[in-house]
Amino acid sequence: MYKIYALVVVMILAVTVFNAKAQTANPVPAGVAKGLVRDTVQNYVLKSATVSVYKAADSTLISYQVTNNYGEFNFKTLPINVPLRVDVSHVGYATFKKTLLYLRVKTL
Repeated sequence: MYKIYALVVVMILAVTVFNAKAQTANPVPAGVAKGLVRDTVQNYVLKSATVSVYKAADSTLISYQVTNNYGEFNFKTLPINVPLRVDVSHVGYATFKKTLLYLRVKTL
């Protein structure tokens, strides 16, 4: 009796796993933005600067990062075909704001 019960449980789990796999949607393409934050007067990179990405239309925060030791940032999941605004701030510096019109899908 125990073997039949175990077999039924395994069959139910197998069907559930296959159904869960079948329900995945096609991924939406995402935009990428990367760059380097640099003090152009003293000519050195700014580590630990905060880089924030907002929707330009309503200032909704999409994502933010802190630059690494080399002043680099890299956003990998930004929406495409949406106007965006990038703000860069660091202690002792004025906030830099830049509007990106649209991220496009890059074809290879």
